[in-house]
Amino acid sequence: MTTQFHSLFLVMGFALAMAGPSNSARAEPLQDARARFQAGSANEAALYAYEGCQQNVKLRCLQAAVYFSVDQQDELALQMIQKSRGVRGNTSFSFEVRALTMAAQTGALTQITPTLVQLTDQLGTASFLVNLVSGAMSSAGTVDNATLEVLARLCLDSSPEIRQSLKSILGSMTPDVAALTAPVMSTGQACSWASPQVRLHRAPPDAMVTISGSPIPTQVEGEDVVAQVPLGPNVLTVTREGRIPFELEYQAVMANEVRADVRMDMIPPAWTSVATYGGIVLTASGLAMLLSSVFIAENARSEYLFDGGDSVTLSSSDYEALMAEQSSSDRMSGLGLTAVTMGLSSFVIGLVFGPFSELTAPEWR
Repeated sequence: MTTQFHSLFLVMGFALAMAGPSNSARAEPLQDARARFQAGSANEAALYAYEGCQQNVKLRCLQAAVYFSVDQQDELALQMIQKSRGVRGNTSFSFEVRALTMAAQTGALTQITPTLVQLTDQLGTASFLVNLVSGAMSSAGTVDNATLEVLARLCLDSSPEIRQSLKSILGSMTPDVAALTAPVMSTGQACSWASPQVRLHRAPPDAMVTISGSPIPTQVEGEDVVAQVPLGPNVLTVTREGRIPFELEYQAVMANEVRADVRMDMIPPAWTSVATYGGIVLTASGLAMLLSSVFIAENARSEYLFDGGDSVTLSSSDYEALMAEQSSSDRMSGLGLTAVTMGLSSFVIGLVFGPFSELTAPEWR
């Protein structure tokens, strides 16, 4: 064993010694091997337990399997597991469980093997596997099939401690490593609960959710619309006919949920815009006609009734011409008034049934 690992085991042994021995009477036959482990030698601890296993003490066989695993002697560990069949871990093996956990935490164990998984079953604990998964991912920078299998198994464990640890591990994964976990993260798989998702509070249940123009599946949970989303930064768009679209910029992280309140108010009917802007145009046209009628009338009066500021006597022909001009002015004035009346009416109707109407999203009323 290298000096580096010897020092590592000394640290682990000291930490375990500080944790104190088990109070179980069954643990006493295991103490000598533990003392050797605390002294800094997993190999000596394993060999000492191995001697007891050779005497058909199955407790010592299971203990030897633990120390051989910590010492990365997988074949011998597997042999000890096979000889310890029928022995199940309990509180008397809490020291060994801590030893495995610390080995995973400190990097002494960096690869998940079937032997370690089998040992976990026999010890009845998965706590050190969480640390082992974390170490395997961070050291290798990738995810192999064995790690995926253990990850899926851990995801099925609903205990709060395991779930919280998994969230921490998965949340720290890089996008490249996270992409490799897709076989166990996709919908319906063991770890699908840890896939990043967006929870859209009070979004219309029948709204369409898209990312970069591509629709994504959603499910309705009470007042929320929930969608699993890709990792990393992105823009999510929620649309529904007759509603103002909603956009959300988000940063998705594994085992985390982005929450957003979605208020998609109603879009006024299209005809209300036509009525409003048409009313403005019609009113402006009517006012122009009224001004024109006034101009025509004043021009006629100036031309036929006054000459250099003095009033004149009209001939019959001038009188007829004046009446014609006045009639034209009256017609234009009437048209102008009609246009102004209709334009203002259209404008008011457009506002009342458009921007001034009740457009609040039904989900928020």
